[in-house]
Amino acid sequence: MVATLVASHVGYAWERWAVPGCEPHDLARLYSLDLGAVALPHGAVHVIDDPDRGVASVAAWVPTGVFSRLADDVLDALDAVAHAVIGERLAIVDEVEQAIRAIRPRADWYLATMGTRPDLQGRGLGARVLRTMLGRLDREHATAVLETSDERNVAFYRRAGFEVAHLLDALPHGAPHVWVMHRTPRV
Repeated sequence: MVATLVASHVGYAWERWAVPGCEPHDLARLYSLDLGAVALPHGAVHVIDDPDRGVASVAAWVPTGVFSRLADDVLDALDAVAHAVIGERLAIVDEVEQAIRAIRPRADWYLATMGTRPDLQGRGLGARVLRTMLGRLDREHATAVLETSDERNVAFYRRAGFEVAHLLDALPHGAPHVWVMHRTPRV
Protein backbone atom coordinates (compact mmCIF):
# COMPACT_ATOMS: atom_id res chain seq x y z
CA MET A 1 0.00 0.00 0.00
CA VAL A 2 2.75 2.42 0.95
CA ALA A 3 4.71 1.78 -2.24
CA THR A 4 1.61 2.43 -4.34
CA LEU A 5 0.86 5.69 -2.55
CA VAL A 6 4.46 6.84 -2.86
CA ALA A 7 4.62 6.01 -6.57
CA SER A 8 1.38 7.86 -7.24
CA HIS A 9 2.28 10.94 -5.15
CA VAL A 10 5.99 11.53 -5.65
CA GLY A 11 5.29 14.10 -8.38
CA TYR A 12 2.03 15.40 -6.93
CA ALA A 13 1.81 19.19 -6.43
CA TRP A 14 0.98 19.10 -2.70
CA GLU A 15 3.81 16.72 -1.79
CA ARG A 16 6.31 18.65 -3.94
CA TRP A 17 5.34 21.82 -2.08
CA ALA A 18 5.06 20.38 1.45
CA VAL A 19 7.91 17.88 1.59
CA PRO A 20 11.36 19.31 0.84
CA GLY A 21 12.91 17.29 -1.96
CA CYS A 22 9.86 15.00 -2.02
CA GLU A 23 12.05 11.93 -1.67
CA PRO A 24 10.25 8.58 -1.93
CA HIS A 25 11.69 7.33 1.38
CA ASP A 26 10.32 10.42 3.15
CA LEU A 27 6.86 9.94 1.65
CA ALA A 28 7.03 6.27 2.63
CA ARG A 29 7.62 7.24 6.26
CA LEU A 30 4.60 9.55 6.24
CA TYR A 31 2.26 7.10 4.49
CA SER A 32 3.41 4.14 6.57
CA LEU A 33 2.61 5.87 9.83
CA ASP A 34 -0.64 7.42 8.54
CA LEU A 35 -1.89 4.03 7.37
CA GLY A 36 -0.59 2.03 10.32
CA ALA A 37 -1.51 4.39 13.14
CA VAL A 38 -4.63 6.10 11.82
CA ALA A 39 -6.37 4.70 8.74
CA LEU A 40 -6.11 0.97 9.40
CA PRO A 41 -7.05 0.99 13.11
CA HIS A 42 -9.58 3.83 12.99
CA GLY A 43 -10.82 4.13 9.42
CA ALA A 44 -11.20 2.09 6.27
CA VAL A 45 -8.53 1.16 3.76
CA HIS A 46 -9.48 -0.45 0.46
CA VAL A 47 -7.13 -1.90 -2.14
CA ILE A 48 -7.25 -3.35 -5.61
CA ASP A 49 -4.57 -5.97 -6.16
CA ASP A 50 -2.81 -6.73 -9.41
CA PRO A 51 -1.60 -10.34 -9.65
CA ASP A 52 1.75 -9.29 -11.11
CA ARG A 53 2.42 -6.00 -9.32
CA GLY A 54 0.81 -6.28 -5.88
CA VAL A 55 -1.33 -3.38 -4.66
CA ALA A 56 -2.46 -1.53 -7.76
CA SER A 57 -4.73 1.06 -6.14
CA VAL A 58 -5.43 2.11 -2.56
CA ALA A 59 -7.86 4.46 -0.82
CA ALA A 60 -7.57 5.40 2.85
CA TRP A 61 -10.58 6.87 4.63
CA VAL A 62 -10.86 8.19 8.18
CA PRO A 63 -13.85 9.42 10.12
CA THR A 64 -13.69 13.19 10.46
CA GLY A 65 -12.44 14.25 13.85
CA VAL A 66 -10.37 11.08 14.27
CA PHE A 67 -7.25 13.02 15.24
CA SER A 68 -8.97 14.46 18.30
CA ARG A 69 -9.56 10.89 19.51
CA LEU A 70 -6.05 9.48 19.00
CA ALA A 71 -3.93 8.49 21.96
CA ASP A 72 -1.11 10.84 22.94
CA ASP A 73 1.59 8.34 21.93
CA VAL A 74 0.11 8.09 18.42
CA LEU A 75 -0.07 11.87 18.11
CA ASP A 76 3.54 12.12 19.32
CA ALA A 77 4.67 9.57 16.72
CA LEU A 78 2.82 11.40 13.94
CA ASP A 79 4.36 14.69 15.04
CA ALA A 80 7.87 13.21 15.22
CA VAL A 81 7.69 11.80 11.69
CA ALA A 82 6.23 15.05 10.35
CA HIS A 83 9.09 17.00 11.93
CA ALA A 84 11.68 14.56 10.59
CA VAL A 85 10.30 14.57 7.05
CA ILE A 86 8.98 18.10 6.60
CA GLY A 87 11.47 19.82 8.89
CA GLU A 88 11.43 23.59 9.17
CA ARG A 89 8.52 23.84 6.71
CA LEU A 90 6.17 22.08 9.15
CA ALA A 91 4.87 25.34 10.66
CA ILE A 92 4.09 26.65 7.15
CA VAL A 93 2.41 23.39 6.11
CA ASP A 94 0.38 23.36 9.33
CA GLU A 95 -0.73 26.96 8.74
CA VAL A 96 -1.95 26.15 5.24
CA GLU A 97 -3.66 22.94 6.37
CA GLN A 98 -5.46 24.89 9.11
CA ALA A 99 -6.74 27.34 6.49
CA ILE A 100 -8.06 24.40 4.46
CA ARG A 101 -9.66 22.73 7.49
CA ALA A 102 -11.35 26.02 8.41
CA ILE A 103 -13.45 26.01 5.24
CA ARG A 104 -13.85 22.25 4.83
CA PRO A 105 -17.54 21.32 4.84
CA ARG A 106 -18.74 19.15 7.70
CA ALA A 107 -18.75 15.49 6.75
CA ASP A 108 -18.78 12.05 8.30
CA TRP A 109 -15.75 10.69 6.43
CA TYR A 110 -12.57 12.13 4.95
CA LEU A 111 -10.75 10.57 2.02
CA ALA A 112 -7.29 11.00 3.50
CA THR A 113 -5.42 9.72 0.46
CA MET A 114 -5.74 7.50 -2.54
CA GLY A 115 -3.48 6.50 -5.36
CA THR A 116 -2.99 4.11 -8.24
CA ARG A 117 0.36 2.90 -9.51
CA PRO A 118 1.31 5.21 -12.38
CA ASP A 119 1.81 2.31 -14.82
CA LEU A 120 -1.77 1.15 -14.12
CA GLN A 121 -3.57 4.49 -14.18
CA GLY A 122 -6.37 5.07 -16.66
CA ARG A 123 -7.79 1.55 -16.30
CA GLY A 124 -10.61 2.32 -13.87
CA LEU A 125 -8.79 1.04 -10.78
CA GLY A 126 -9.21 4.31 -8.89
CA ALA A 127 -12.96 4.25 -9.44
CA ARG A 128 -13.08 0.60 -8.36
CA VAL A 129 -11.10 1.19 -5.17
CA LEU A 130 -13.51 3.98 -4.19
CA ARG A 131 -16.65 2.01 -5.01
CA THR A 132 -16.81 -0.10 -1.82
CA MET A 133 -16.61 2.86 0.53
CA LEU A 134 -18.92 5.00 -1.59
CA GLY A 135 -21.52 2.23 -1.43
CA ARG A 136 -21.15 2.12 2.34
CA LEU A 137 -21.53 5.90 2.56
CA ASP A 138 -24.71 5.72 0.50
CA ARG A 139 -26.17 2.89 2.62
CA GLU A 140 -25.32 4.74 5.84
CA HIS A 141 -26.48 8.11 4.47
CA ALA A 142 -23.03 9.49 5.28
CA THR A 143 -21.22 12.44 3.76
CA ALA A 144 -17.59 12.64 2.69
CA VAL A 145 -14.99 15.29 1.97
CA LEU A 146 -11.60 15.36 0.26
CA GLU A 147 -9.01 17.75 -1.10
CA THR A 148 -7.03 17.56 -4.30
CA SER A 149 -4.28 19.74 -5.73
CA ASP A 150 -4.56 18.36 -9.25
CA GLU A 151 -7.25 19.84 -11.47
CA ARG A 152 -7.41 16.59 -13.46
CA ASN A 153 -8.68 14.84 -10.33
CA VAL A 154 -11.71 17.13 -10.07
CA ALA A 155 -13.53 15.43 -12.97
CA PHE A 156 -12.58 11.99 -11.60
CA TYR A 157 -14.05 12.78 -8.17
CA ARG A 158 -17.13 14.39 -9.73
CA ARG A 159 -17.87 11.08 -11.45
CA ALA A 160 -17.79 9.52 -7.95
CA GLY A 161 -20.40 12.00 -6.72
CA PHE A 162 -18.19 14.69 -5.19
CA GLU A 163 -18.78 18.36 -5.94
CA VAL A 164 -16.38 21.25 -5.56
CA ALA A 165 -17.22 23.12 -2.36
CA HIS A 166 -14.26 25.51 -2.53
CA LEU A 167 -11.35 26.31 -4.80
CA LEU A 168 -8.48 27.73 -2.78
CA ASP A 169 -6.25 29.43 -5.31
CA ALA A 170 -4.57 32.02 -3.11
CA LEU A 171 -3.20 30.00 -0.20
CA PRO A 172 -0.22 31.48 1.65
CA HIS A 173 3.43 30.48 1.25
CA GLY A 174 3.09 29.49 -2.40
CA ALA A 175 0.93 26.45 -1.62
CA PRO A 176 -0.67 24.88 -4.67
CA HIS A 177 -4.33 25.30 -5.56
CA VAL A 178 -6.61 23.07 -3.52
CA TRP A 179 -10.06 21.92 -4.55
CA VAL A 180 -12.13 20.98 -1.50
CA MET A 181 -14.81 18.53 -2.57
CA HIS A 182 -17.87 17.25 -0.73
CA ARG A 183 -20.15 14.27 -1.39
CA THR A 184 -23.67 13.70 -0.17
CA PRO A 185 -25.10 10.18 -0.23
CA ARG A 186 -26.72 8.88 -3.40
CA VAL A 187 -29.99 7.28 -2.43
